[in-house]
Amino acid sequence: MMNYNNRDMKLLILSVAAGAGHVQAAKAIKKQAKLDHPDWLIDHIDCLDFLSLPPKKIFFDSYGVITKKAPFLWRWIFNIFNKPNVNKISDKIFKNLILFYTDKIINYINAIKPDIIICTHPTATNIISIQKKNLIKKPKLWTVIIDYEMHLFWVNKESNYFVPTEKIKKELIEKHGLTQKNIIVSGIPIDNIFYQEENSEFLKNKYSLEKNKTILILSGGLGLIRADKIVKEIMKNKNNLNLVAIAGKNINLEEKLKKIKPPKNIIYRPLGWTNRVAEYMKMADIIITKPGGMTVTECLALRKPLIIIKPIPGQEEGNANFLLKNNWAVICKKNKEINKIINSLTKQKLASDWPVKNSAKIIIESIYPTQ
Repeated sequence: MMNYNNRDMKLLILSVAAGAGHVQAAKAIKKQAKLDHPDWLIDHIDCLDFLSLPPKKIFFDSYGVITKKAPFLWRWIFNIFNKPNVNKISDKIFKNLILFYTDKIINYINAIKPDIIICTHPTATNIISIQKKNLIKKPKLWTVIIDYEMHLFWVNKESNYFVPTEKIKKELIEKHGLTQKNIIVSGIPIDNIFYQEENSEFLKNKYSLEKNKTILILSGGLGLIRADKIVKEIMKNKNNLNLVAIAGKNINLEEKLKKIKPPKNIIYRPLGWTNRVAEYMKMADIIITKPGGMTVTECLALRKPLIIIKPIPGQEEGNANFLLKNNWAVICKKNKEINKIINSLTKQKLASDWPVKNSAKIIIESIYPTQ
């Protein structure tokens, strides 16, 4: 636990590691807060670190398994719990589970007594609202929505909101009865490194790549994309290319990628987990990825042509629809189509009208205005 002494502002950021995006958003907010307010005491915790093994395994670790092995089941779960009548029933069950399993989190919060809590996952928001009677100090509660489509999981009338779009703000007001003054359109918070310009040719040289078009495949933190199959298809491309494929934490996928031998016209870099993803994204001419809210926002901020692969049913499908509607991405439904799409995208630029803004900075300025 951090050493909390007498200082003006105490900010606590809560995430839930059900997918990497919720944690990344929390880290982006914390980083910006420390830059803008070095005198604040700022802490970020992940709620799963305070849960015992059974609920963690049942409710959160199963997410990766279901979305990978049985996406049809996740679609059913996502859709069924987006119905008001079902959601009301699940809320009652969920409330009892939260009251039973979250005492350690509440004890931690009571020890630091934050003035403001920002949540990047709806479960974290629900923990605070359900357990508020057990909080010694009542902090102001904010929730950051990190997908481009709404779901009832996010709705909690006791929270203020930072949302990615005007459409979601309107939906929260008109469909869910929230008040306009409690909702700010901030965009999705990403690391401020994505707003710092770097020369792509310099980066290509740094990583010993040619001045060719560079294709980057992002498999996500859990490595849910079968990047090896996509790589094998791209190896058939007759153009001179740089191809970088990142497996994330999927060691099995990393091994498969490293066994693939490229033709002479393609410089190939298979990677596992790396903390230099931002640099690879900046040097890329085209990015192939799943449409998680964070990754999508990073690509849009960098003005990168984006190819979407197999969105997870539910939130990723919503993100994909948002991108396609605005002509900010192309979807590849079959691996054999990938080279045709790559060759067409090298002749055009997507996302040119995306309104780039530092969303984390907007969030910090909104919770504690300087004027």
